[in-house]
Amino acid sequence: MIGLAVLSQIKKSDVAKYFLLPQILPRFQTFFQNGFGHLAYFMALVFRAVNILPSNHAYLSSVNIGRFGVHHVITEAAQHLKFSMKHIDQVIIFFALLAGVVILVGQFLIFLVIMFSNPAKAAGFNAPAGFNQFFITAAPQEDLALRLLDEVFGIPNFFGSNYAGTTPFHTGLHGLLQLYSTALLVVGAIILAYMIFAVVAETAQSGTPFGKRYNHVWAPIRLVAAFGLLIPVQYGFNSAQWVTLYAAKFGSAFATNGWIEFNNTLNRTFLEQNEAIATPETPSNFRDLAQFMTVANGCFDAYIDKYQITIDPYLVKAIDGGVSQLLLPTDYQGALDFFNDDDITIRFGAANAAHKANSANIFPYCGELTLQTTDADPNSGAFIINEAYYNLIKDMWDFGRNAAFDQVTLEAVNIVDAVLTHAVVPPPNPTLRENMINAMQAEIDPEIANAVAAQRAQVIVDPTLLTYGWGGAAIWYNKIAQYNGQIVSAALNVPTVRYHAYVLEFAKAKNLIENANTSERGEFDNDVKGGQNTIFDNTVDEGIHKALVQVNNFWIEDKSETTNNIFIDTVNLLFGTKGLFDMCENEQIHPLAQISGLGKSLMETSVRNIGLGALFGAIGLGGVAPSAAISSFFITIASITIMIGFILYYVVPFMPFLYFLFALGGWVKGIFEAMVGVPLWALAHLRIDGNGLAGEAALNGYFLIFEIFVRPIMIVFGLLAAISIFGAMVTVLHDVFFLAVSNLSGFDAENVSVCGQSNGTAQVGSLEYLRGPIDELFFTVVYAILVYMIGMGCFKMIDQIPNQILRWMGIGISTFNDQAGEPAEGLTSRIAVGGSVLGGQLQGAGSALAGSASGLARAANTPAK
Repeated sequence: MIGLAVLSQIKKSDVAKYFLLPQILPRFQTFFQNGFGHLAYFMALVFRAVNILPSNHAYLSSVNIGRFGVHHVITEAAQHLKFSMKHIDQVIIFFALLAGVVILVGQFLIFLVIMFSNPAKAAGFNAPAGFNQFFITAAPQEDLALRLLDEVFGIPNFFGSNYAGTTPFHTGLHGLLQLYSTALLVVGAIILAYMIFAVVAETAQSGTPFGKRYNHVWAPIRLVAAFGLLIPVQYGFNSAQWVTLYAAKFGSAFATNGWIEFNNTLNRTFLEQNEAIATPETPSNFRDLAQFMTVANGCFDAYIDKYQITIDPYLVKAIDGGVSQLLLPTDYQGALDFFNDDDITIRFGAANAAHKANSANIFPYCGELTLQTTDADPNSGAFIINEAYYNLIKDMWDFGRNAAFDQVTLEAVNIVDAVLTHAVVPPPNPTLRENMINAMQAEIDPEIANAVAAQRAQVIVDPTLLTYGWGGAAIWYNKIAQYNGQIVSAALNVPTVRYHAYVLEFAKAKNLIENANTSERGEFDNDVKGGQNTIFDNTVDEGIHKALVQVNNFWIEDKSETTNNIFIDTVNLLFGTKGLFDMCENEQIHPLAQISGLGKSLMETSVRNIGLGALFGAIGLGGVAPSAAISSFFITIASITIMIGFILYYVVPFMPFLYFLFALGGWVKGIFEAMVGVPLWALAHLRIDGNGLAGEAALNGYFLIFEIFVRPIMIVFGLLAAISIFGAMVTVLHDVFFLAVSNLSGFDAENVSVCGQSNGTAQVGSLEYLRGPIDELFFTVVYAILVYMIGMGCFKMIDQIPNQILRWMGIGISTFNDQAGEPAEGLTSRIAVGGSVLGGQLQGAGSALAGSASGLARAANTPAK
């Protein structure tokens, strides 16, 4: 009958749960209720043995085993405990059992941590083996955060950095803090005297020992804790201040160990070096180099024909007494060694003892080039690009290396021979120009790809950066801008013309003196003011000059890069016909690399074109417009682009470090505030009412100290969150920006190609073609502003996460850093003001240069009295 009664109480759902579910929670409940029931009973017997619990207490009956838990026994014993020397044995036994329970709970927690950390360890995470690996800095010598703390507080051998030391300032600070702590200890004694008076008065009033408000358990403990925290220990710091310093030291080590583990995992698993370096755009200014080399090859033929002078390219160094060596047998590394890793000067001339004023007596009959070197490290991408330009000059000079270059050389030779023999100059073949430019790009493009690959191989976290600890976490991200800046600079540093052929430079100097305006086509002409051909003293030089002008005009007649629209021509000059706006090739690159590469390109282009604007202001522009207006126009556009480049290359990549630096400084300032505030927190423990060690008054102080401990690693989390979210948002911006601007510009999707996503390209002369360069300029401005706004919003997380994280613990306290202002507040307005000032200064400089040139021309043209 009993069995049937039991079976009647079993439900089908109970049977299904038993067979189908693991019953984990019921088993845990049974384990903690039944498994610890006897432990609670034995603890009650111990408390009875020292007379803490009365003999008739219900917890002492074996019948009640399992009906109460360990926490019930501890709470009941605490209510009966009396804190006095008479009952010291009871106090010792109570806290001994309490400590045993804490240790038991700690063992369970450690067991759970180890159990759940094993999968992570198998996946590559090296779980710390002990306290040291969590909260001790293994190498504090170069740790930036510990250095700051040593510099501020000057405690010998505490934080352990190499900058530890006590200065007179620190000695004075220690003395001030000691005076402050001692004074508050006296204040604490006064408060204690008041508490004793209040307890006596309330006892007399209520008839209850110590009064009704007095908490017999926690009031004595808080009294001991308060005075224990206020007692000076060493260097003038009391115990509360030492607690703060240890919280800062352990919190800094916690963040450093986390940062090092992040980087170790980063290098092993998910660091994508391909995302760190953007491929720079192939330079579009090969035309000047091609024009110079064509004239130089024609010049070679002219001088060997008329003067029997053999022209060779020389590496010429003006210092060290003026030495030289031939270009062709010297490789790029040898050229760097010759110039001591400085810029390379290549002079196309011949030795002439009569021209002692020239370096190494090499007279520049056919001109001179300069190759700016960016990096002398053979493993860097910049070195590879510089070497490619160096070898390109060799290939364009040495006949037989490249068929496209040879055809242009033969064309130049044919023109020179025809002019010198007074024959009919053959009509130029315009396809040769395009073939030569394409051949130059075909030679440089693979080298740029090799350079990018080499540069990406160097993008690793420098182990020396990790020695800086978590305080140097933001430094690595600035390296992205540095790496991209080097390779972009190298790509843009196409060899530049320093001097043209001697006869051309001679004619140009005369024309600058005699003519008010000289166009590019006429700047080398043998046509002084009044139409008198009196520049040269002999007919041979005059003939060579005429021949080289014809060769030079072979390139000037190229109309493919002009639109007969001065604004579009100017924008094409500033940005190149391909345009810096097109970043489709780098859509898989990390946004910091993309924007730094774009910014560096704009900076290099703007600086170069500021010089061109000043030059046009000095020499005019073929009568198209007054020289001052043209100069002002060029420099105004350049001042706009240089500010865009400044934002993209300098400001945005610098923002993670900027915010991180202020967050680090805010943490140190918070510690200093705590050093002044914790003695007041110790006094807040002097309360006779309330439960718990902290009570209501001192509770927030514990959270503030905990905030000092946890803030460093939260700042690191904020940095990583800012970088990742910024990258994601700018990546999405890349995906939609081209489509958005094409719609805003009114482009026809059938005719315009946006990152290769449509059917065609705009026809030359169409509205889409005419607006393209203009839109590229202004949409690049919009793009820079958008990226800057995204960066400002994301990088604020470096401060926002540690400032707001404690709300997850239900804490509404306001920390020191919550009151700090925005680190980059007003940066945009200051940049705008700086841009306006810079633009004004550049325009003024251009006008001054134009005025000086005009004055010199007038002075040279004025007859002597």
